[in-house]
Amino acid sequence: MRRNFLAASLVAVVLFGACGSTDPGLTARRSNAVVDLTLPVTQDTMAPPTSEPPPPNPNNAMIDFGTNKEPQAYDEFLQLALADVQDYWRVTYPQTYGAPFVELSGGIWASYPGREGNPIPAYPEGCRGDPQEAYIAEQNAFYCGYGDYMAYDDFTLVPGLVKSFGQTAVGIVFAHEFGHAIQARVANPAITDSETVFGEQQADCFAGSWTAHVARGESPTLTFTDEDIRAGLSAMVALKDPLIIGDENGAPTSIDVFEGGAHGTAFDRVGAFENGFDGGAAACKDMEINPLPLLNLKFDQNSVDIARGGNTPYDGDTTTDPVTPSLETLLVDDLTRFWTASVASFVPPQVVAYQHDGPYPECNDVDKTVFSFGVFYCPSTNQLL
Repeated sequence: MRRNFLAASLVAVVLFGACGSTDPGLTARRSNAVVDLTLPVTQDTMAPPTSEPPPPNPNNAMIDFGTNKEPQAYDEFLQLALADVQDYWRVTYPQTYGAPFVELSGGIWASYPGREGNPIPAYPEGCRGDPQEAYIAEQNAFYCGYGDYMAYDDFTLVPGLVKSFGQTAVGIVFAHEFGHAIQARVANPAITDSETVFGEQQADCFAGSWTAHVARGESPTLTFTDEDIRAGLSAMVALKDPLIIGDENGAPTSIDVFEGGAHGTAFDRVGAFENGFDGGAAACKDMEINPLPLLNLKFDQNSVDIARGGNTPYDGDTTTDPVTPSLETLLVDDLTRFWTASVASFVPPQVVAYQHDGPYPECNDVDKTVFSFGVFYCPSTNQLL
């Protein structure tokens, strides 16, 4: 089922994106297992397109790139993605909230140093800084309710996300920001007047509902593969709240998920995305009454966790920290508890580590050539190698 796919993807992106540093020279092999990736059917499921893509809706808010932006290979994709997000909500908003969708009136703006426009730089008045400031969205992408517009950093943030995760991931990030425009139209105090994280959770959910719509083949202009969805999840993990920040004196301290500006941990963000992916916009609407539980990873100021930056040691060191198990031990124990409780006949596999250059364990089911830098399951021995 698609839920199982998303859960597996979450494990992958959290392990490789949430803890420690990323080694760009390291690549993970894909599993050879065949998985049933049945897409969810939800209230907002649309009929897939059966003919040539229709012309763009004249009401679409299009990206204003300014007059001196350096063209990027992803520009056309972003226009198509944002157009499809708006088409999705023109159908889904009335279904979900029982009222017509109100078009985005303030536009969508690319932000970069030295931006020029007519007038210069042609931003609507709104949320942050001088409205005439060219680089209004530095290191950010946001929706501004005062001017009913979106702006994004086309100098650092978006190019960096595209380089790391691909352009599809940026489409999902933009779907999240458009989710805030939906919240402004609903104006439910349960979201607009509550802690920031609840609004961010719902926006992640809205992004998931739109992503499922594209993945089901309902978009006339876009297609998402499983790899595209994984990339979007990876970007959400990369944009999670930091576990450790500096306080007013520069001392390390952990963040409270209920503090202003919080977006949630990697688990919170991907969980909200999955809620929308599986349940559609109706599930996201329900979050206004029944918010998802949040993982608030507060650490004691003097704890070992603060000193380690919130990271669990991979191998563990019983000489310096006899209390904390290794990451491998925690994962194996937790997976064993989960699957033993879920499947009565489950027999936990033995986890066997080996050096990448050998000698290799015996497994008649696997070609020896895949052992180097590999991780896989051996059915004949019930071992995870």
